[in-house]
Amino acid sequence: MKNFGLSNIFFLKSINMANMKVNVNAVWNDGVKGNGTLNANFHETKIAIPASIEGSGDGANPKEVLVSSVTTCYTATLVFVLESKKLKLRIIHILFYLLMQLKNRSNQDKELQKRHGVRFEM
Repeated sequence: MKNFGLSNIFFLKSINMANMKVNVNAVWNDGVKGNGTLNANFHETKIAIPASIEGSGDGANPKEVLVSSVTTCYTATLVFVLESKKLKLRIIHILFYLLMQLKNRSNQDKELQKRHGVRFEM
């Protein structure tokens, strides 16, 4: 397995995206302490407000859903570009890491860390 940094690839201007329609349905029950579901064509996720801010914590929180979306987009774009360059992959493993810490409720001393890693098996 090889690890590759992709910071020098600038190619997205030449990709012609097809028209697409996305439908997402969210249903929520029982207020802040409740939970809900997020549904799309091939995706169903249980969602909730994190327990750390007085929600139930019984489902994916909005930041997890957002980072999942970014990871999916990054993965699909990377696979498309690598295959267009005739690089056939057996496995691609992408890890996104996001850490947000607030030291107090007034948002002072906040910290945001984000990292990602890519591993290929060809």
